Amino acid sequence: MESSAKGLPRGVRRHRAVYSILGWGLGWLICLIFGFRARYTKIKSPTFLFLANHTSDLDPIYEVLGTKRHLRFVASENALRGFGGAIVSYLAGPIPRRKGASADECVDAILANLRAGVNVGIHPEGNRTWDGETGYIPPRIARVAKDSGAGLVTYRLDGGYLRTPRWARFGRRGLTRGQLVNEYSAETLASMSEGEIYDAICRDLYVDAFEEQKKSPRAYPGRKRAERLELVLFVCPVCGKIGSFVSRGDGVACRECGLKTRYDEFGFFDKAVPFKNLLDWSRWQKSWLRENAPSLAAQTDEELTYDENVRLTCGVGRAKKLLAEGALCRVFGDRIELGGFVFLHSGFEKMSAFRWSTICFTFEGEYYEIFSNRGLSGQKYYGLWRIITGKDYF
Repeated sequence: MESSAKGLPRGVRRHRAVYSILGWGLGWLICLIFGFRARYTKIKSPTFLFLANHTSDLDPIYEVLGTKRHLRFVASENALRGFGGAIVSYLAGPIPRRKGASADECVDAILANLRAGVNVGIHPEGNRTWDGETGYIPPRIARVAKDSGAGLVTYRLDGGYLRTPRWARFGRRGLTRGQLVNEYSAETLASMSEGEIYDAICRDLYVDAFEEQKKSPRAYPGRKRAERLELVLFVCPVCGKIGSFVSRGDGVACRECGLKTRYDEFGFFDKAVPFKNLLDWSRWQKSWLRENAPSLAAQTDEELTYDENVRLTCGVGRAKKLLAEGALCRVFGDRIELGGFVFLHSGFEKMSAFRWSTICFTFEGEYYEIFSNRGLSGQKYYGLWRIITGKDYF
């Protein structure tokens, strides 16, 4: 990490000025346009690690407005590519993190910034939530917090998921709220074990968007509310077919058995399905995969599911190579076949999803991406890989 003469990472003074002018100066306008409301609490720690649940692409803006402090965010390396990414890097200086790859370099940069007196913001789930519930948080984040020598701030966002669901084609209108949950001083963290810190982080950041809706119902109206819902819901509860849903307008239907349901402006389904909301369906889907893991793994002659017209690349930056385009991606119980390439499930080292269109993964030491303009279900690919290979969490 390059540093300026006085010890701060290069560009931090510029980033802080940009935050002051564009962030806090225009904060009232951003809140008005995007319907954000923050309950402000002053942060006492001079330097701190900031952790929040991840609901939308606007989360970093909301969090800066809600804390009124400069934050150097960890951001997906995928989002920092191209001309737009170069502008964001110059103005805000995010710490890049490559999805589907090792996080060691990113962790080193986080610690270096904190020790240099720069606040760092992280969404430890690593991805925006697909189903409205805070996702898996790696235990390593507790060690980072403890080793940093800085304070720890936990922040919670509500409403962001229903306003801009990760899977949705169009956003909705509605309220997003933010509030500081807890602040732990460096001295407090030093007295806590990593396990205690991890439990505190998971507890503070946990959100169930639909449980909040039950307590205080709010409408999130918008057009074509169900379109791309098949990116998160990929197992039919009636026929058990994987990847059989087709969405249109406010509804989604199974092309195998004809099951149909409607997604309303409060985020709930009609009575055509046995689930009240998307999270209930998602939880059932995960349990179904676990229960059927042996039979799924044994299905090696006929594909479990497939996606058409996808693109496969290998490498990053100038070393990135196009391996296949307009290809059929077929998922079997032991492998993925794509454009003449075969990837055994046992060879995957890391896997993640970028937004709604890209699957990122490391396979036998090489970095790959699968992309589709029509969208790819990160939940489907990640879930099948984890379940078939007996991984601990999904």
